[in-house]
Amino acid sequence: MIRNIVLGVLIVGLLAAGVVGYLVMTLDPEVLGQRLIQQINQRGGLQIQAESFEINPFQGLFIENAHVEGTLASGDVKSDIARVVVDYQFLPILKGEVVVDQIVVEQPELVVVSSPSKRRSGAAGGKRQSKESGDPTAAETVAPKEPSSQPTVSISEFRIENASIISRIEGPTPSETTITGLDLQLDNFHLDSSVVDPLLGLTADGSIQIEQISAGDLAIQGSRGKVSAQRGRVLITAFGVDTDNASLEVSSLDIDLRKQPPPFAMQAGGEYDLNSFVEEGAEKTFGPASLQLNLSGSGSALNQAAGDGTLRLEHGTIPAFPMVSLIERILGEQLITGSPYQATDILFTVADERIQVEPFVLPLENIQISGFGTIALAGPLDLELAVRLPRDQVKSDSLEAAIDGLTEDGWTTLPFNVVGTVDEPDVDIDSSLYKDAAVGLGMKALGGLLERAVDKDDSN
Repeated sequence: MIRNIVLGVLIVGLLAAGVVGYLVMTLDPEVLGQRLIQQINQRGGLQIQAESFEINPFQGLFIENAHVEGTLASGDVKSDIARVVVDYQFLPILKGEVVVDQIVVEQPELVVVSSPSKRRSGAAGGKRQSKESGDPTAAETVAPKEPSSQPTVSISEFRIENASIISRIEGPTPSETTITGLDLQLDNFHLDSSVVDPLLGLTADGSIQIEQISAGDLAIQGSRGKVSAQRGRVLITAFGVDTDNASLEVSSLDIDLRKQPPPFAMQAGGEYDLNSFVEEGAEKTFGPASLQLNLSGSGSALNQAAGDGTLRLEHGTIPAFPMVSLIERILGEQLITGSPYQATDILFTVADERIQVEPFVLPLENIQISGFGTIALAGPLDLELAVRLPRDQVKSDSLEAAIDGLTEDGWTTLPFNVVGTVDEPDVDIDSSLYKDAAVGLGMKALGGLLERAVDKDDSN
């Protein structure tokens, strides 16, 4: 995703380099447009067309309705740009220097389509890291290129206004990421034209703001932060991310654009709203929660990233919601809803498109809720929960014998399965354990009775 943003920046940077480089040669307005496009198109895999342009040696360059198309290491690239304004200084050109005060790019629309085969062919000739290294961010290093004779370009201010980017990955596991409302401002933008690969010759610092990022069911709003580019390395810091149930900050996102696909490492943390999962109209009594996350991977397919994190639950009270209601029907009494819980850390790992929740215990008054399991990034849940409480608090008379089989030292542990999705979980009793307990007591019939009781509860 970040590479695609940088591509948009470089397209315009190369456009500026071609313009001012040509001005050193000639100022003939009749052939300027054709020569300008030729200068830019000769630099690499992008072909640029401009519907109209206006240039004045002392006022700057204005381009309307530009179209860019080509193939780069990251995939097939198409871009339409509504307007480009380049405000440069004329006198330094006479001394062989390119000094640009400002570049403004208005409403660019960028589409990048890539696939595993395209990424491999795009990085052909590069140096491959050892697969035995075990590095999840291992990538192909882009081979260095011979230097050119183009002048060095310095840009005081570079702005992209209201951009949109679509990054589409084809293959066995296709994905699409859409960015809208992108505003980028870079100061001290320096493009070393002696380096043929523009990614390795770019240095700049600035800020970035994004209206929305959409990837599958995930929607992120109001993102903003700081960005720094240093010759192929991009570092984003203090990047705020708001979703429907979280307000996070990416403290560090380090991307190495010198390799294909680009490896990245990210650290993020912030507030997480558990009350967003409580039904409308119910009292939202969950306490504050915070999330810390470390991820690493390569390319723009975030679902293939790996890492770990911690969900911190501060003191709060269990609210009423369907998962708890079903458990309480089995218990025969409202023992969980409204109960205060203690602060708890829930650890998890991320790998193979799944979140693995490590075993945890949430202490309540006279009750403990424990659990573990997996949450697929595509949505499905597979969690195991257990409620541990004093035997005398379980009031389900019809299941007395089976529950006795799950009791030890006066404490009963009742197991439950949670499937479905985060938005629509489905809680089922782990009836096999209840039946095993009943059989152990010589009361096999109680197992069937339990299953019928559960089915009746589910139908209500």
